[in-house]
Amino acid sequence: MWHWVPAALAAVLRVARGADLPTKSVTLRQDRIQAECCSRHIQQSKVPRNIYEEAREVARACGKTEAYARSRRDRKKVEMLFAHLKRILRLDRLRLRGPSGAQFEFTLAAIAQNLRRLAKIVSRPPPAIALRAA
Repeated sequence: MWHWVPAALAAVLRVARGADLPTKSVTLRQDRIQAECCSRHIQQSKVPRNIYEEAREVARACGKTEAYARSRRDRKKVEMLFAHLKRILRLDRLRLRGPSGAQFEFTLAAIAQNLRRLAKIVSRPPPAIALRAA
């Protein structure tokens, strides 16, 4: 009846109809064979340890110190400044050529960033504590 169907498609159709599904006795036999096979290797099996695991333990220990947390906060501040330069001031690529042009363009962007920060500081109203003390 299905003589015109390719062999791979015929196999898929047989599985879909449940013709090629293993019976319970077959799966029990496979489970028993696997249990016998694996039980011999349980005593011999070892969990391999990575050769760099000692270095990883040292790094994990360093990551839990207060000095590392302080360094991480400082790095985050610097990274935020560079992210601002790249996204807001569009310093993702340098338009001037050569090392001196790159230095000039980066210095100009840093000046612009500092002026923006200065404008925010100057435009803030003075704190209430300073007004009462004066």
